[in-house]
Amino acid sequence: MNQEIHTIAYGSEQLTLKIDSITLSCYILENNQRVITKNSIQKALGYEGKSDEWLVDLLSSIHKFSPIENEILNFNKNLVLFEEKRDGLNVIIQSVTSLLFLSICRTIVNAKNDGYLNVNQLKFAKNGEAILEILHIENINYSIDQATGFVFYKENAKEFLQQFLSKTLNESSFVWIKTLPESFFESVFYLHQLDWIDLKQNPSIVGKIIFEIVFSRLSDKQLKELRETKPKRNYKSKGTLSQKNEHPTLKEYIATLQSLLKAAGYQWTVFLQLLNRTHTKNENFKVSFSSLVEKQSQENEELSFFNKNLVKGVLVTKKFKNKRLSI
Repeated sequence: MNQEIHTIAYGSEQLTLKIDSITLSCYILENNQRVITKNSIQKALGYEGKSDEWLVDLLSSIHKFSPIENEILNFNKNLVLFEEKRDGLNVIIQSVTSLLFLSICRTIVNAKNDGYLNVNQLKFAKNGEAILEILHIENINYSIDQATGFVFYKENAKEFLQQFLSKTLNESSFVWIKTLPESFFESVFYLHQLDWIDLKQNPSIVGKIIFEIVFSRLSDKQLKELRETKPKRNYKSKGTLSQKNEHPTLKEYIATLQSLLKAAGYQWTVFLQLLNRTHTKNENFKVSFSSLVEKQSQENEELSFFNKNLVKGVLVTKKFKNKRLSI
């Protein structure tokens, strides 16, 4: 089978997703796919043998009584392959995408409910129910992001940017940068072919964008509010990060920006034209970015403790490319 072999962006053999006594080996690949290894899926469902075809056989037996969609029934023919170094050797790992994994669990549970499983197979459905109860569609990718260290990496990247800009430009309102939603950052990344790794690699580029479209457009009153208050400590709630630490004024403005981005069809030039018409720059708030690049190397050394805080050992394999940005 001549199939593409992917590389790991985040995750490792040691960073697993645990659901009570169930353990899943999960990864984020370089193409942003969230995947779970085939072997860990079989074990998570309760199979204790060594057959690589057990899950295929189980689904085939269900298919005899109740037709299963081809994507689920033939999942073994379209496995996602990636490479990981284990014990000094490069090993090819078979995996299934996160949503297909949920569909497989749901198929087994439905078969139990319809009476198509024998007594010895009921335990597989029980484990499938436990998995579905916790990893429903809205949460499975976030859970994988947590397990692989990606959530931790993104939170540290935002704090890295905030610390860098606050110290370099001596502006207290930047403390609210770390509360900006991930979806907003990812929209900016999409427009400029950047990502979270680029933010850590070159915070001046992302910082310039954030300043130009966010802080430079806020009124004196709004800036005063941001300067006089600080975000509350963040915390997790039902599988997601709490948004209660967002500033109401800033939250409303970011929502406006995201609406403008959508209206502009995510075209940067069109977006800027709309933004300039609706939210002109505050002439009383001026910051020079001319020396940011020169200062960055010095600041990176002083802020290196952020990288040391990545105790979960996030694995990054992306190759960086030179990018240009003009605002």
